[in-house]
Amino acid sequence: DFKAELFLNNLMSNDLVIKATSQAIKSHEYQKRDDGSGYLEQHIFPVTLGTIDYYKSIDETSSHETICGALLHDVLEDDPNASEERMLYDFGNKIYVDVKSLTLPDWGLYSGKNKHEKKYNMFEIYFSDFKENASEEAIITRLSDRLKNLECPFLNPELNIIFAQETRDFHLPFSKDWPYFYDRIKNQIEILEAYAKD
Repeated sequence: DFKAELFLNNLMSNDLVIKATSQAIKSHEYQKRDDGSGYLEQHIFPVTLGTIDYYKSIDETSSHETICGALLHDVLEDDPNASEERMLYDFGNKIYVDVKSLTLPDWGLYSGKNKHEKKYNMFEIYFSDFKENASEEAIITRLSDRLKNLECPFLNPELNIIFAQETRDFHLPFSKDWPYFYDRIKNQIEILEAYAKD
């Protein structure tokens, strides 16, 4: 697949990374963002490269498992045909646990008068558990994920305001232990808020 080939040319690839890239393509190939752009090209691959860039910034090399976790971070959330059992079998316990911790719960199952309130309550509970149990690799991928989402705003200005506030309330405080992400996320929130007001 040309998408996998183009992406893997930027990575120190091995069989596990190739398998994870293939799964990401299978799960997200036809998925689109709000502006109609491809989800793989505009989110999955940039989040993975963002995770790799963080480790480069501290003079460390991303492990193949870290790269796979980033590639697969939305598979269980977005692909109804993907199963936890298959994820564990194909990629092993470390990658499975990281992907599972990165999988957001269904906000519709939480209390609230509207979608915004339900998502807010979901994030409160999710981050409480994530802070306690997530691996460093999963945390870095989570912060890279939010940063890349901020860099690709919604077409609807109202949604951008809600998204920026959600990020201020949950992701920004959480990122304080990682200045690399804190500074970038704070800057993108400010850009998004200014963009939404125009």
